[in-house]
Amino acid sequence: MELIIGHSPDPDDAFMFYALKRDLVKAPFTVREFLVDIETLNKIAIHGRIDVTAVSTTPWPT
Repeated sequence: MELIIGHSPDPDDAFMFYALKRDLVKAPFTVREFLVDIETLNKIAIHGRIDVTAVSTTPWPT
């Protein structure tokens, strides 16, 4: 099984993805990287076109 994992080029996103990409974590799947800006990832996530990704939200005003 292959999972498409999306992340932005931001260091915190890349850090979360690194261990999977470098096979440092044993997983029952292979990983395909999908690297784009966070706005594009948000749009893709809304439509369910990627297996795994983080999303970015704007905090509610207080």
